[in-house]
Amino acid sequence: MKFVQRRGSTVHTFEFGDESFVFSFSDHSGADKAEFSFGGLDKEFGESRELRSGFKRAAWVALATALSFAVFSLVLAEAMFIALAWVVAAAELVRRFKLSEIHYTVIPAEGGRVFVIRDAQHDAIVEELMSRRKAQLLGWHGEVNTDRDLESEIGKFRWLVEQEVLDEATAEERIAEAEFYSEEAGGEVPVFH
Repeated sequence: MKFVQRRGSTVHTFEFGDESFVFSFSDHSGADKAEFSFGGLDKEFGESRELRSGFKRAAWVALATALSFAVFSLVLAEAMFIALAWVVAAAELVRRFKLSEIHYTVIPAEGGRVFVIRDAQHDAIVEELMSRRKAQLLGWHGEVNTDRDLESEIGKFRWLVEQEVLDEATAEERIAEAEFYSEEAGGEVPVFH
């Protein structure tokens, strides 16, 4: 599965594999890519925005020029029309500045951060990442492990609840299962599939 997001010169690509995904980006500053496991994604998101300050600086220059022509129009009436043209130009630059803003959802991950552009595909990408994260963590840690002591197993299942991978009821079932087999088997806990 693959998602491609574009916003101006910024391109983000998400290529999903079975165990991991590749996040690549390119923008005005360069390009890079990194591979992340789904289970390495954090459940907490941040947000960020990128501003293209060139439009903002140009708008300030246009407003300063308009003000200069407005002052000059006190001497020469035709200068007022030039000042109005610069005001219109400044307004257009401010509009383009606002349109060039890029808003991101930032997902911390082991080895870096993943930036998802807030566009029409945003929710589908985040949902896919989080569902695969949950499935991978469940596959890694969801069953009772015979090689671990009871306290570690209880801590693991409580952590899975904190990570929103298991609900409280399922975690309590798994903890009870670990406790039962730990007591019955003299500390040996069989794996159920």
